[in-house]
Amino acid sequence: MSSNYYPAMRGSTGVSTTTYSTANRALAVGGAAMIIGAASGLAQGIAQARDGSMTGQQVAVHTAKEALGTGLAVAAGASVASALSMRGALGIAGMIAVGAAVKYTWDQSMSRDLLCKSASAAEEKPTKTTEKKPAPKAAK
Repeated sequence: MSSNYYPAMRGSTGVSTTTYSTANRALAVGGAAMIIGAASGLAQGIAQARDGSMTGQQVAVHTAKEALGTGLAVAAGASVASALSMRGALGIAGMIAVGAAVKYTWDQSMSRDLLCKSASAAEEKPTKTTEKKPAPKAAK
């Protein structure tokens, strides 16, 4: 076993502490936030599915979108706060500001993409005409 993989492993020379990079910390925090985002998105989706406003497939897409967006927002906020060595209340405020901006941008881009896809799908569907077909002529 190597002490590189364990933050506090007692070796022959004492306790070995490993420092993690900003990217590793951001990925760890973002991964945990993805779980929270998925739980939140699923809870919202289930409520909307019971109302009949969402299908099961839409709930799955909504859950994935929320999980990825939340994870990305928290990872970005954590990396900026860590890179700028923000601590305490300033670090929390920085994480909130960056995380909110990233999540807002994510939600806006996802809703625009989904609207574009639904509009293009509607264009591809043949439109129904309300004109009546002429009655067939009677055989003589």
